Amino acid sequence: MIRLYPKFLLLAIFACFSQFVFAQEVKSSLVGVSALADYEPDNGVKPSIGLLFEHRLTKRSGVEAGIFYKTKKNELAYYYIDPIGTGDFPPVNVGIRESFLTFPILYRYYTQAMTVSIGPVFEGFVGWNQISGDEVEVTGYELSPSFRYGPLLKVSKPFPLGDKLSLEPELRFGIMVNGISTAYYGLGVQLKQRL
Repeated sequence: MIRLYPKFLLLAIFACFSQFVFAQEVKSSLVGVSALADYEPDNGVKPSIGLLFEHRLTKRSGVEAGIFYKTKKNELAYYYIDPIGTGDFPPVNVGIRESFLTFPILYRYYTQAMTVSIGPVFEGFVGWNQISGDEVEVTGYELSPSFRYGPLLKVSKPFPLGDKLSLEPELRFGIMVNGISTAYYGLGVQLKQRL
């Protein structure tokens, strides 16, 4: 009986806090499209486009989730030997476009001046295609590891375009982890419609 008391007290506090949070004025939900350009020092600029959903829980807090399609160009040099045995051919440069799906899940804090969002981002490699180097045909290509994750921090400011439409430019900074950590930063713009 004594051991159950702290658990019961914790449950009661949680229930009271939940009632307080949900009793506050709940704002609306928004859907939108977003265009981003993230820069990684080792990999250059990676453009992406996506869909997002935002739900404002209280006057000051909300959540945002999305799905984004991102591409990155990778240049590879292939070396091969002359089959007749007269020597090595010069290397052939081949361009590969890598494709990724990215899933951010962010907590949003609203102020009068700006909105600050923070949370995890999950990114998975979903495919590739050869875009240059026709002298060589690449028949297989994969990344290992094919999954990355990390924190994202962004600062944005919505500008109303009417009763239900808004434009929200943003500055972004994040870190992706897949064995080694890679920092990135970028710009984005979101066009949102209130439901």
